[in-house]
Order: sequence, then C-alpha cells, then structure tokens
Amino acid sequence: MLVCLATATLSGCSLSSGQELFDVVDPVAPRVVRTLPADGWIEVPPGMDLKVWFSEPVDPVSIGPQSIYVASGQEWEACSYLVSEDEGGLGLVVLQPLRPLIGGVRHELVIGTLVEDLFGNHLNEEVRVQFVSLR
Repeated sequence: MLVCLATATLSGCSLSSGQELFDVVDPVAPRVVRTLPADGWIEVPPGMDLKVWFSEPVDPVSIGPQSIYVASGQEWEACSYLVSEDEGGLGLVVLQPLRPLIGGVRHELVIGTLVEDLFGNHLNEEVRVQFVSLR
C-alpha cells in the first residue's frame, strides 16, 4: 500500500500525511501447496503436528475449526492452530491436536474454502487429505 508521507497539492487535490494514495489489489486466491502428512500416508505418528502450506500468507482470523480440521470417522479432533509464514514466504498453518490421534485409524485433514489470504480471497476449492495413524 502506497501512503502519502507529506501534504501535496496536485491540480486542486490535496493529500495529508498518512493518507493512502491507492490500495493494493490481489485478485489471486490462495491454494494449498503441500501438506504434512501427504494424502495417502500410512503409519503417521499419532502425536505429529499437521502442517498445511499455502501459496501465500493467510489471514489468521480465517483459520480455525470452521476452516481447517481433522476428522477421525465422525469425530472432529480438537486442535490448536499456529499461523505464520515459512522462510520462502509461503503461508503455513500448523495444527496441533490437543490429544494424540487414535492409532491405526484413518483420519482426514480438511482444508475448506473459508481460508482467506490477506486480501480477502478465499481458497477456491476444498482440499481433503486422508492418512492413517501408526498403531
């Protein structure tokens, strides 16, 4: 975002210090780049943090059980969420289940379309990652 740092007069228009000249517009929706575990993994350690990388940083306000969750059968697993960027500038969400996942069970990590980037663009499609935890 470009901001006017001084008062200027341009053909009858005046801007004050700190007033925005224009907003940055980003029409590109974020997308899931990779997950840990990946789809189809088996013998995933039950206490492992689950990670989702996005093509760009995501809005922390859009992250929670309504937008990203882990299901074990019909049950949702309670998780805490850490939202950051990795060293390459990708958006990163780490889900930490509040209790170890049940071993030997198929789980599904669901990343829904309520995830938004910093400009309000939603993920275009839901992503589902299935994995089996280690017994």
